[in-house]
Amino acid sequence: MNIKMDLCYLRLLILAIFVIFPCNSSAQCIKSTPCTCIREDGMGYDITSLNNKKYVVAEKNITFSPCKNSNLTFNLSRFNETECNSTSICWLNAKNQSIDLGKFEEGVWESPNDSKNVNLVFRHNSANKSIIYETKINLICCPNCVKSILNIDSIIGTKYNLTLLSSKTCLIRLKSLGLSTGSVLVILLCVFSSLYFIGGAVALKVFRGAVGLELIPNYDFWSDLPGLVRDGVAFTFSGCSIVSYERI
Repeated sequence: MNIKMDLCYLRLLILAIFVIFPCNSSAQCIKSTPCTCIREDGMGYDITSLNNKKYVVAEKNITFSPCKNSNLTFNLSRFNETECNSTSICWLNAKNQSIDLGKFEEGVWESPNDSKNVNLVFRHNSANKSIIYETKINLICCPNCVKSILNIDSIIGTKYNLTLLSSKTCLIRLKSLGLSTGSVLVILLCVFSSLYFIGGAVALKVFRGAVGLELIPNYDFWSDLPGLVRDGVAFTFSGCSIVSYERI
């Protein structure tokens, strides 16, 4: 029973290592400002330089003002509209009414797992809170583009998928590369391991007069560790089954 408990603890320890050292953390772009997002590796996106212009799709029914709220009202309705007086993205519906699709502060940076690009996503409640509009702008790097171009990919219900091609939407370095979380943990592991083995060896030499292999702290444990790992792997694949383990 004690062997089963020890092997289950070993299994949990291995799982914890994979949790502490995630594989794709550097690919996630974390929002720094409404105009910038930064990945763990120091790379990121900055569209601040686009905030002095308004971008209209070819169909001329969606207008986008990056990084700030502007008056985007289309002024094609006979009504005195105010919904798009201060917004970041506005849509002209079939009734020639200006519909607010999102404020700049509502923008969220998302990094799809199946894409090398990044999306700027707006989720906005309608004036009466009965409709939630979702506008996803896929930022495409276009190094040779002289001007930025906004296109409509699809409109499905209240979900709008757009593409912004620009030389200003490319992945760039936003901060100097420092030590990642994983690197810090590895350094700490090396430091504490050195203190453990060197300090332990000195203590055993001084207080017990140990020599040779006896200088290794907890030598019995470390000598048994390969066997414990082997048994732990076998026990894990057996589903922590006592019967399966006894048959090994």
